[in-house]
Amino acid sequence: MYAFEFSMPTKAIFGEGAVAQVGSVVIGFGKKALLLTYDENLVKELGFYQKVTESCAAAGVELISCFGVKSNPTVEHALGVIATVKSEQPDVIIALGGGSVMDEAKFVGVACKYDGDPWDLATGKAPITDTLPLIAVVTIPATSSELNGTSVMSYEAIQRKDGFANPIMRPKVAILDPELTYSIPLKQTAYSAADIISHLVEAYFGHNLAWAPFQDHYCQASIRTIIESMDRLLVDPADKEARAQMMWTASYAWNGFYPNGLGPCDATIHVLGHSLSNFFDTPHGASMS
Repeated sequence: MYAFEFSMPTKAIFGEGAVAQVGSVVIGFGKKALLLTYDENLVKELGFYQKVTESCAAAGVELISCFGVKSNPTVEHALGVIATVKSEQPDVIIALGGGSVMDEAKFVGVACKYDGDPWDLATGKAPITDTLPLIAVVTIPATSSELNGTSVMSYEAIQRKDGFANPIMRPKVAILDPELTYSIPLKQTAYSAADIISHLVEAYFGHNLAWAPFQDHYCQASIRTIIESMDRLLVDPADKEARAQMMWTASYAWNGFYPNGLGPCDATIHVLGHSLSNFFDTPHGASMS
């Protein structure tokens, strides 16, 4: 095995009904929060938004809501959110959604602490040194973004999509409530399954160790879990145990834990997938498949 360092500072709160704890978590960081999420009508129709806002109101948290994050989050949209953050000065950011919302929230969190072009942070032209605290409320389990320090952003003006990582960007708290995933359509669930498996197989096929039983067996078991969960969800899309297993497996597929000791790994699936989603706006999991 190769030498490595690993830290998991994110606190995970898992369980049905965990979303009710958002307010009490937020108040630990301050009394004012910016809530970033998808299309306003969508999140309100599904009831996600109300669950979070009610919890925050009960805790005495003032919310500033920003809607409109796309499935492939864009710098153009983030620039407006960054301006809002600099104007409103929230104490913490709440990302309500899947990997796209969490990735944009991470970008916003570091960009609002930087006076130059925010894209400098994504391309490495400027160091990432500070961020607003981030609380991730997961509605689509797929990318592990709730437990990692990675962000992927699209800059439509220059047709460029880049992923960048820094431990500073790890969320402080991840709220993992399987109840928020019960209404995900099967097609979107399948995209998520493909995304989770793509994270696992890159290290599995990409490492060059002759013998890595823990990592290889962990990967195999995780893939089997996703396959078995999808088999159950195809029969009953509301299967609570399958939704819960899928959510927790997603969080540990690409949070840096499982590839420890494997050394440098190939990421060709994501390199190709990002190109597809950049030019054709393909949903992330679909491009991974």
